[in-house]
Amino acid sequence: QYMIDRAKAFDATVSGLTEKHFIQRVQVTKNGFVGYFEDTNFGHSMTLKKGDVETKVSFDSMGLAGFDPEAEFNRLKEQAISLKDKRDMDAAPIAVILRPHALEDLIWYMAWGMDRRMSDEGFTPFTGQMDKLTFGEKFSAYSTLDNPAIVAPPYRDGIASKNITWIEKGVIRTMPTSRYWAKAKNLEPSHIFNIYIPGGDATEEQMMQMVPRGLILNRFWYIRSVDAKAGELTGMTRDGVLYFEDGKVRHAVNNFRFNEIPYLATRRILALGPSVSTSSAAMLPSLLIDNFNFVDKTTF
Repeated sequence: QYMIDRAKAFDATVSGLTEKHFIQRVQVTKNGFVGYFEDTNFGHSMTLKKGDVETKVSFDSMGLAGFDPEAEFNRLKEQAISLKDKRDMDAAPIAVILRPHALEDLIWYMAWGMDRRMSDEGFTPFTGQMDKLTFGEKFSAYSTLDNPAIVAPPYRDGIASKNITWIEKGVIRTMPTSRYWAKAKNLEPSHIFNIYIPGGDATEEQMMQMVPRGLILNRFWYIRSVDAKAGELTGMTRDGVLYFEDGKVRHAVNNFRFNEIPYLATRRILALGPSVSTSSAAMLPSLLIDNFNFVDKTTF
């Protein structure tokens, strides 16, 4: 009711969804293995509509700790206010600030493309790239048992979880490897049970001062593979796009379609913000990326 009343006071309507999950997982095999563990998840999302402006925020974590309803609504309200002055803009490559949730929307597709078997068989851009500089040097990625802010199940798909370095300063150190492929190729099986990308200390204000102009992106959706062998994805922006110039947000713009190769985009990272929890299984930073490839504008 608190959110509804605040929206009415803002002459807007708000809708949302709150989810709380307590999950018990049991695995039993014919070889006598019995495994059991528990995990939790809390999620809250809100969509606010005021006139022609519609925008959304979401919070996802292992639990209620860190969830502040007032702060979430303030974020939603500020987002709606910033989108009120919306102008038309043509698609072209431009610098972008990917907020952490936008990065999360991309990262799982990129992780899928790093499958060891697919790479060994020549179906991804990472064929023959193990222990080579492939991503940008500012980009690293890990799965960790040591971060209390993100879930760390003891096993998945029969593979024990452990601290794993996937990408270290742009160099591929490990690829997700199924038990079948590990046995066939005498490798060690591994899986992505959570994802942690270390960030930096750049604020959005500082990022906006590093390039002449650019866009701030909240989220992506409708992401699809264009060319798996090249690692190319397409998708659309959502929940508001802000245009900035000379270090300041000027106005909102329409949504865009992108065609981009994420691992190549990491080579164009100019700055990173602090890592924050974006879901119960991910802690990610914001990224300032130069020349992100937008190919068309969209009507929604």
